[in-house]
Amino acid sequence: MTYGSEQILNRPTPKTGLYTAYKWVFVLPILVLTTTILGSFIIVLSFLGAPDYASRVFGTLWAKINTKAALIGVQTTGKEHIKQGQSYVIVANHQSLLDIYLLYGYLGIDVKWVMKQELRAVPVLGLACEMMGHVIVDRSNTASALASMERARERIKDGMSVIFFAEGTRSRSGELKPFKKGAFRMAQELNLPILPVTIQNTRHILPSDTIDLRPGITRMIIGKPISVEVTSTTADYAKSHKNEPNLLENSPTESKATEHAHDAPALKSLSDLSTEVREVILSNLKQT
Repeated sequence: MTYGSEQILNRPTPKTGLYTAYKWVFVLPILVLTTTILGSFIIVLSFLGAPDYASRVFGTLWAKINTKAALIGVQTTGKEHIKQGQSYVIVANHQSLLDIYLLYGYLGIDVKWVMKQELRAVPVLGLACEMMGHVIVDRSNTASALASMERARERIKDGMSVIFFAEGTRSRSGELKPFKKGAFRMAQELNLPILPVTIQNTRHILPSDTIDLRPGITRMIIGKPISVEVTSTTADYAKSHKNEPNLLENSPTESKATEHAHDAPALKSLSDLSTEVREVILSNLKQT
């Protein structure tokens, strides 16, 4: 499925032998070299007690170098919606591995990622991500996944944000897939605004499950933050949540929430939050 905005950005790029040679002779070696060198710096700095600095400086540099080396342009709009020093739960759509370059290199705020366990096995990159404090989740082990998310909550404060690909995986067709609830649950429990981010055209530049990289223009649209709070009463909140499953049942977070239920502000339901963020991203994907 191709949205209106992609019809403009997705101008056919001839598969010339020149770019194919450039890709193998320059782009791939740059990726390996920067991952090895910058990843090593990150590991050392993190070991010395500066993981956030390592992420902010060398992680961002890694993303920007590889974006430019691949001849990929990035158009970013909406940065005025970001308040410096504010932590966010960032929710983005996911089309391609290139999405990581855009979010890491061009968002402009300190972030932790929620990453699948398989990435930990990638040489240098996996260890660097772990040392920087990114959240590595083993989705095959529920107890381990919950423990990882619990640790993540402790890091998301004082301007540090967390990124979720709410679809859970890349969209092969470009159509926005159903959202999982984890991002919205974390935003509720930490009472943090959700920052919706729309990524366009990366799937045409590097389609999923291929190495068919080509040059092109991408766009990242940063939406207005969405509050998790509503102005309804606590009674309305309880009523809207009474049939909603709690995936973190019996967790320490749930116990604390129960103790302070009467003092907590009324929050939007997970379903309402998911729908609100989804509508923003869908609207941006359809922009012409």
